[in-house]
Amino acid sequence: MELKTIEELNQIGFEKIGEWKINKRGALDYEITTDKTTEVLYSFVKVDNQKEEIIYIGKTIRTIINRLNGYKKPGNSQFTNIRINKEILNLLKSDLNVNIYLFKCNDVITYKSHNINLAAGLEDTLIKYFKPKYNLHGNQRIIDDVELSENLIKLTNDMNDDKNCQNHYLIEKTTTVSNLEGKINLGNVPFSFLPEYGEIINIYLGDIVLQANFINGNNNGGNNPRINCVAIGNWLRENGINVNDNFYIKICNNNSFYFSINKIY
Repeated sequence: MELKTIEELNQIGFEKIGEWKINKRGALDYEITTDKTTEVLYSFVKVDNQKEEIIYIGKTIRTIINRLNGYKKPGNSQFTNIRINKEILNLLKSDLNVNIYLFKCNDVITYKSHNINLAAGLEDTLIKYFKPKYNLHGNQRIIDDVELSENLIKLTNDMNDDKNCQNHYLIEKTTTVSNLEGKINLGNVPFSFLPEYGEIINIYLGDIVLQANFINGNNNGGNNPRINCVAIGNWLRENGINVNDNFYIKICNNNSFYFSINKIY
């Protein structure tokens, strides 16, 4: 069956749970039916004279409220949230409606003894088919597989200070061979401190900063939060870090990752 309308998405299991609003302060806000389900798929739908257009599809490992709050009040370095916030505000200021749809699946799908996350698999399929205009990269490839160019940029200011870090999480890692290749697994970090899969993150290596995509390293629908960035491995080796040595990471505001060879306090 070809999926071309909201009605057909409803047949899959998408349900309208609310809509985006502009509050009295002129900022983005939302009204939804509260739902505490995690690992869900969601969609934003523009309504123009009863004509509906799917403009964004995403998934979250947190609750839908947690995810919408990121768009509602994005942090200074949360580029995806800032971009979507601006786009939705522009639509609302043009007297268009933007509805919020939610897909949650309690069915357990198993493949060769592995549980499959149906929402994660559907996101890739629906983005490729619908090509929502606010899903960057989705028209050509699965967003979790996109690795951005790692162009190094010299910092002009020290961004690693407490006033810019509204919430943080400290990590001590024992170096593995994979780490020296630039693969940083973050499965032990609480999801509340991590960005969404596919978001652009900032990586700070001493006096340089670069950007990469935050990805899911599990291709079977599970969760394996990971950074793949060759420059990290190069930086560790250049600073004398070998297998079994310790290095440290400070996560700020969910998507800024500060690496250090010295313990961070």
